[in-house]
Amino acid sequence: TAQSNGGALGGAGATLVTEASVGGATLARLEADALRAVGVTVQADGANDAIALSRNNTGALVASGSGATTTAAVTEFATVEAIVGEDGLVTATTGDVLVDALSANTADADSLGNSGALFSASLLTTTATVAGATRAVMDGDIVSANAVTVKAHGTNDADAISDGLSVGLVGGGVGLSSTATITADAAVEALVGSTPAMTPVMTTVAGDVLVEALATNTATATTPGNSGSIVAAGNNVTTSAEVGGSTKALMDGVIQSARSLTVNAGTGVDGTTVLTGQNTALATGKSETGALLGAGATVTTDAEVTQFADVEAIIGPDAVVTLTTGTVLVDALSANTANATAQSNAGALGGAGATLVTAASVG
Repeated sequence: TAQSNGGALGGAGATLVTEASVGGATLARLEADALRAVGVTVQADGANDAIALSRNNTGALVASGSGATTTAAVTEFATVEAIVGEDGLVTATTGDVLVDALSANTADADSLGNSGALFSASLLTTTATVAGATRAVMDGDIVSANAVTVKAHGTNDADAISDGLSVGLVGGGVGLSSTATITADAAVEALVGSTPAMTPVMTTVAGDVLVEALATNTATATTPGNSGSIVAAGNNVTTSAEVGGSTKALMDGVIQSARSLTVNAGTGVDGTTVLTGQNTALATGKSETGALLGAGATVTTDAEVTQFADVEAIIGPDAVVTLTTGTVLVDALSANTANATAQSNAGALGGAGATLVTAASVG
């Protein structure tokens, strides 16, 4: 958190640079033999929070300005992974085999700038990014088990806010930018056979085999800008929200005997609760300007769920599945929302105008 409060007769100004970054990985990995076990659990549970806050307030008789660059990032190195590697061999005589990766990643960046003077301006740039992947991987062999579950659940939230106010006797204005991004690196994947070179074998599974990937991705960018002046006031507001993280459940191994196989992407069950993943990009830009002679604003908003945000449930080309009595279910469910809103209110005796540019896209 960075904060500045400044005041002067002639001029006052401050620029804050605030950064918060998380890059540590969470890893649970089995590369050895687990023989004659009642059950085997490989579980990684990671909560990564990057929070950056900037507060800048300035005032002066002649000129004042408030500026801030605020960045919060959960980087691509902040992975959460549960892995049974290719050298892992599991024999669970009576119990279950569980490979479980669970993540909650949050990047929260918030900038507030207020300035007042004869000439006044506020310039704020705010960026929130989530790029950490969540993976549950089974690349080793299973000799026997009661049931097998390979599951990855991830929640990714990126939230960016730039809130600026500028009041000037002669001139006042704000330049604001908010960007919230969940990148393509922030994939949520449950993989049996993570690469074409890996073909794990499940010899005898008495019950069910479940491969499940579920992701909830939300990118929210909000930019309210306000300025006022007797002579002239103007705002430039840019807002962008983007979701690019994919969800993938892959079965590309060999099941020699099991009751059933379910490959789920985008949906799951927690106890008796049915879970549904979603990709949501929300961008909201707003400008309020007022002056006696002239007031104007440009507001640009963009919300996108990109072509990389696929939701896939796959039985791969190297898979061989033999079941005793049950069925094979391959289920992919996606819910994508991109919402961009731009609003401007400008008033002046001399003249007022606004330019709005809004784009929302999925895919």
